[in-house]
Amino acid sequence: MEAARRSGDQKVISHLIMRIVEYIDDERETTRLMNEALAFFRKTGDRRGAATCLMNMGIMKAAANRYPEAAPFYREAADIYRQIGNRWGLANCLANLGGVHVKARDYTAAIKLCEEALRIERDIGDRESACFALLDLGDAYMHLGEEERAIDYLRKSLIDARDVGVTAVMLEDLSRLAQIYACRGETQRAGRILGVLQQHPAWDGDWHELTDEILKLLDPVMSAVEI
Repeated sequence: MEAARRSGDQKVISHLIMRIVEYIDDERETTRLMNEALAFFRKTGDRRGAATCLMNMGIMKAAANRYPEAAPFYREAADIYRQIGNRWGLANCLANLGGVHVKARDYTAAIKLCEEALRIERDIGDRESACFALLDLGDAYMHLGEEERAIDYLRKSLIDARDVGVTAVMLEDLSRLAQIYACRGETQRAGRILGVLQQHPAWDGDWHELTDEILKLLDPVMSAVEI
């Protein structure tokens, strides 16, 4: 970074910032650097760079559980991505914004956003992103008491997450399915799912890459939820 600053090339500096901020633990310093990069992208008319910077700033706020602060960044980034025709970026911002609305318990708004994101993700073949949108849709419908729709979305999310290897989403899907089945009095089905979840080394919230052997633990659950 120091070499880039000595060069005086703000374009190089700004793009380097986008690469290194995820490795900086100090949120204040990360925010300062992101604002520096954003100011450059705005000044030079680099709309794609600005949108990416804004989306990352939203992700940073959401990671700190400051969801209301994340929403404006996602909205502005989504507007830019829509204007420049970047569908992948648009879908990601819409899905992230939908997740913010789920956290805020504004489930109707969350559903609208996630459905639009999902349509784009299906169209461009992005199954990895789609599993997150499906999870949020299932979560929203679960809280609205529409259990069958929730189960349908969670099953679809589980299949996509399994196929592309997004273990964190698989576990979230399964926990919500178990919750729905338990609430419906289907205790054996809920118990089978929870039994697998409790054996999973990542279930304590410490998500990490898992081996194929551990992923096989989830195979019995696939039949348990009758996918």
